[in-house]
Amino acid sequence: MATCMFVLTMAFSLLPMVVRGSDRLLHYFIALACGIFLGVVFLHLLPEVGELAHDNEGLWNYVLAGVVGIYLIESLFVRTPHDHGDLNLHEEQDQHHRISWAAFVGLAIHSVAEGMGMAAIFTGGVAVPLLVSVVSHHGPAGFSLCTIFRLAGFSLLRIVLLLAVFAALTPASIVLGRYWISGIAVEGKGVLMALAAGTFLFVALCELLPEIFHRPGDRGRKVVVLLCGILLMVLMHGLVETGHAHE
Repeated sequence: MATCMFVLTMAFSLLPMVVRGSDRLLHYFIALACGIFLGVVFLHLLPEVGELAHDNEGLWNYVLAGVVGIYLIESLFVRTPHDHGDLNLHEEQDQHHRISWAAFVGLAIHSVAEGMGMAAIFTGGVAVPLLVSVVSHHGPAGFSLCTIFRLAGFSLLRIVLLLAVFAALTPASIVLGRYWISGIAVEGKGVLMALAAGTFLFVALCELLPEIFHRPGDRGRKVVVLLCGILLMVLMHGLVETGHAHE
């Protein structure tokens, strides 16, 4: 089951590498990726943090820490021009690299948190629904990550290796999570989910949205593509919830 999860996630993640196109098409992909990120945050991460916060309200502090932490890392260690129009080619490439690594870190945290949380119930006869749940949002998230890597100009080898790490994190965390004490796993999941939610919020709202619209033209179409990304996650979330209701 873990191998199936890895293969399906990788297949979805590598789709942007199959579709070649212009810089204009790539920015449509970025708009779709941003919509997917927003869908993951508001339909998956924040609701889970809210459920876990019933027993530990301090989890919301980690959402804030995720947002502020990424901002401070960028501000302290990376020069961040605020006006996209003043960026030269080298500065713009540096900015795309920064967005890529921030997104990768956020997705990695999310994947580990989810795997640890699933470890306790993975053997309880719900393997197939869990597989559908993971692939339904990790596949689009991997698609988004691959799109951002393309924008940053990463080599094919680097993209494949990073996506392989991303696709392997949840299955590996499920396996490793079985050796954790249940209480520690649940608490750790809440903290990691909250940190991931904060990171995703910052990347989507402060990095990807400005990247989509900083160049003139096609603004209406980009808004439509952005909304399609959100709608895709709404539909997938609805399918997963329907599947859980029939378990």
